[in-house]
Amino acid sequence: MTAHRALTGIVAAALIALPLSAAMAAPATAAPSSAMLGEKKTQRIVLDQGVPVLKVVESADGASNIVLFVADLATNSGTSAGRLTGSMTTIANSGNGVAGSARHRELVFDLPKGQLIALGNSLYPENATEMDRNKPVTIAIVGGTGRYMGARGQVKTNRNADGTYRHVLTLLR
Repeated sequence: MTAHRALTGIVAAALIALPLSAAMAAPATAAPSSAMLGEKKTQRIVLDQGVPVLKVVESADGASNIVLFVADLATNSGTSAGRLTGSMTTIANSGNGVAGSARHRELVFDLPKGQLIALGNSLYPENATEMDRNKPVTIAIVGGTGRYMGARGQVKTNRNADGTYRHVLTLLR
């Protein structure tokens, strides 16, 4: 078999397969889905957090620390919504044009129907254990369990004047 004859056979097979694949595709009259249009549906969860119990573990040289914390969560109406546990590790102190400390945050929202996990870095005031009041920070929701399995989105956290917190979780659906 010559190369010309083999190439002709491949082209003929492709020309036969092309109409077949088009026939198997969705009809042209089908409306585009919201995913095809780039629209994203979201679910918003607002949780109020009580004053956290903190445990600070300082490094031997005092240059960094790890803050472990736990606090109860409630809905806007005051109904118990679970518990928040987490940690925050200082990864860089001020310098190189940065005022404050970069902290890596890990949050676990234990809710009645599963957990939501959030991770990210935030800038905190230098030498402060907690974030500034009324200056929200945002990190990513990277997963979950139970009802929240496969969750993704973000959580925006604000420290209130009385030491409590508000978390606004936005989940992509």
